[in-house]
Amino acid sequence: MKIKLNWKNSPGLLLSAMLLLMFSLIAMLPGMAQADSSDLFVSTIGTSPECKQSDPCKLETAIMNAQDGDFIYLAGGTYHSTGAAVVTLVEDITLYGGWDGSATIPLVRDPYLHPTNLDGEEARRAVDISAGATVTLNGLSLINGYGDSSGGGIRSVYSHATIQNCILQNNHADGDGGAIFINGGSAQILNNQVLENSATWAGGLRIINNPQVTVEGNFISGNTANISAGGIHVDCCGGSVINIEGNWIIGNSAGTSGGGVVVASTNAVLFNNIIAENTANEGAAIYFEGADAYPVDVDLVNNSLIGLSSGDHSIWLDGYTNALITNNILNSFAIGIQDNDPSSNVINADHNLFFNTSDPVLGTNPVQADPLLDARYHLKGGSPAINAGVAVQNYKDIDGDLRPNGMFDLGADEYYPNIYLPFVISTAGSQ
Repeated sequence: MKIKLNWKNSPGLLLSAMLLLMFSLIAMLPGMAQADSSDLFVSTIGTSPECKQSDPCKLETAIMNAQDGDFIYLAGGTYHSTGAAVVTLVEDITLYGGWDGSATIPLVRDPYLHPTNLDGEEARRAVDISAGATVTLNGLSLINGYGDSSGGGIRSVYSHATIQNCILQNNHADGDGGAIFINGGSAQILNNQVLENSATWAGGLRIINNPQVTVEGNFISGNTANISAGGIHVDCCGGSVINIEGNWIIGNSAGTSGGGVVVASTNAVLFNNIIAENTANEGAAIYFEGADAYPVDVDLVNNSLIGLSSGDHSIWLDGYTNALITNNILNSFAIGIQDNDPSSNVINADHNLFFNTSDPVLGTNPVQADPLLDARYHLKGGSPAINAGVAVQNYKDIDGDLRPNGMFDLGADEYYPNIYLPFVISTAGSQ
């Protein structure tokens, strides 16, 4: 599959494209394993009824034959369907993409060399998970999916999904969650690329009804929502805490609110995210919206929020939000923190850096200065964000570097200076 991205001539986003390529190479490293006798093997030209490595079957045959605990290996290629989804899963199974198709052991997977596409052809979603199934999707490309109501790429309803090392691109939902829709249950959404998906609400991810969800290490970019949440939308109803950590959420857009992230009437923790160059009328980076019965309770710790336009707001609190905002960078916005309802919002801001046109809410121990970021939104030497944070239970940064290096830094990146070893020429016979 060829990935086509629109980077809007932005230097920051162009660099992010390079990061995306590195992400692909690292996240989809080849793997070797010994096939189990119960494993099922699939290829686009398979015809076997037994789905063996030496004689693979069609995808629909493997799904029909699979039992709880089975692993299905898909050879590189593009898979289609005429049903409501390319793949419908109601059993506890694992789908692995990137199999090289070899009939001999050991089993070799490399999703980068052997891309495995589940193509909805803009007529059906790629994967539908239901009936309380526990499902793992790993090393797959879920493309051109369509959901008439929700989940153009993946829909998981009161089930348990692990979505890892996948590409979700050019999927659309008329309603919620262009790429991924999680309704109840649980999900681990790890190290994926979520690119150029669209929906009315949540072009990227839509998460509702108290699931246990972790969203970590993903590259979420170029997604659009007609109304709310270009990147991630978390909603309803306060019974769980959604963990959003170590993600690159870049260049997404929403028609009204929450270009990067929306948290509504529920609880969330955002750690170590770079949320940059997103756009929306209200809350270009993050938008919070609670209700009297279901307020928002959210922690923002060590995030880097970078604006694209001086006309945007970074964080917008619409009402009934209890926000702990610590060790963050808010840079290049018209307004850093917009408190739209001071009578119902509670803002506890401490040790944050602000460099915006206007900063009406500063909290305690603010730093007001240019953060001195490089093109990857990382701290340069001499940044006033270095050693300016307060100690928190957050021991790694977005790159996996240990915190603190000295004292805690502000933003998603913990500064480590480049160390250059001296260049030594050794000549024969020298002491």
